[in-house]
Amino acid sequence: MLCNTGYGNFEKRIHLPCDMSTSEFDKYKVDHLFLLIGENPLPNYVAAQILLKEDGTVYLVHSTDTTSKAACLQRNLKGVKVKLISLKTHEAKR
Repeated sequence: MLCNTGYGNFEKRIHLPCDMSTSEFDKYKVDHLFLLIGENPLPNYVAAQILLKEDGTVYLVHSTDTTSKAACLQRNLKGVKVKLISLKTHEAKR
C-alpha cells in the first residue's frame, strides 16, 4: 500500500500470521462493507482485505478533511469495487 500521508510516502505489506487461516474470518465476511475514513488509512485497508467477500463492495465514508485518505484507499484496493461517500463538513460533525 503506497500513500502520501503528509509525512512522505510509506509502503506497508500486509501478511497474516502463518497459523491464522483466512477461513477463520469467513463467518465475518460481508457483501457490503462501510468504512469510516480517518487520518490513518491502514486499518481500513486491512479490514477491507480480511472482511470483504469476493465481488463485494467497500463504501468509503469520508469527510472533506479525509478525502485524500479515501482516494488513497480507493487506488490501493485493487480488484475491489469501491464507492466513495463524501460527507460535507456539517454532516460529519453531527
